[in-house]
Amino acid sequence: MTVRRAFRFVLVAALVVRGVGAEPRPDRAAAEDAKQLFEQGKVAMRGGRFAEARDRFQRSLERSPNPSAAFNLAVALRGMGRPKEAHELLLRLAAGGFGKLPDDRLREVQALAQDVGRDVATLRIVVTGAPSVEVRVDGERLGKVEKGRALTVRVNPGDRVVSLAAPLREPVEARIALGAGRTVLLERKLVVSREARRATLTVVARNATHEVEVVGVARARSRLERKLDPGKYRVLLHSPGGTTERAVTLEPATRHRVEIEPARSSLFESPWFWAGASVVALGGTLGGYYLLRPQRDEPVSDPEFGVVQALRGR
Repeated sequence: MTVRRAFRFVLVAALVVRGVGAEPRPDRAAAEDAKQLFEQGKVAMRGGRFAEARDRFQRSLERSPNPSAAFNLAVALRGMGRPKEAHELLLRLAAGGFGKLPDDRLREVQALAQDVGRDVATLRIVVTGAPSVEVRVDGERLGKVEKGRALTVRVNPGDRVVSLAAPLREPVEARIALGAGRTVLLERKLVVSREARRATLTVVARNATHEVEVVGVARARSRLERKLDPGKYRVLLHSPGGTTERAVTLEPATRHRVEIEPARSSLFESPWFWAGASVVALGGTLGGYYLLRPQRDEPVSDPEFGVVQALRGR
């Protein structure tokens, strides 16, 4: 706001201050305190110190709710570049939220509210990639974007930071410049977060004395469980008879269980015997997938993973 424009609002405020409707009667101490704060606010606003004036008028209004303090608070807010809050306060004032206004004062408040409302910017937000997305502007929560819908919010003009967040999605932050009275469309797509995409791999040795290993990740006796990024991994079984190696491919957002045992004879050199796993898709859907195996082997039941295919080494 320019100095000339700000001064014009100060003059309007001064006009309204003089007897603006019926005001509630607070106790004497609160009324005196409110009056002092109000006078301090007028001095600050005449000097263009809108933040200081806002503070004084707000405190005055808290001690003694009245139209004069509310009107001047709205003027100070506009001087700070916060027309959204100023407009909301003026509408409340016009509706009698701080006391009944005489007709001439009501018209002044309505005219200023209309003028201030033209400075408020509008932000229209469209987000895909998640069923429901929380929206914050400069840290303030303004609502949610639901799937297939847009969220329209009124915000103060200027440089704003818009934050979008949803469960199991990577958060998105956008910096946008909003002109006074302008409407801006913000479109973004959220992607599944790395943590949500990670798979759970459990490797179990049939013989509890043997060690299992996921190469490059970890090694443990009998059982090993890790959350890993999707991709291909080498699984080893270390036993007195040697080392058995298998390859496992982890799909995004799945659970894999591998049971492995050393080779028993040359029969098991066949490619029929390689890594098998059960996969539970994200969301709790249990399902086993079975890699090729000898027909004489019986599946193993597991209360957590369902059916699991046993693996034998070569």
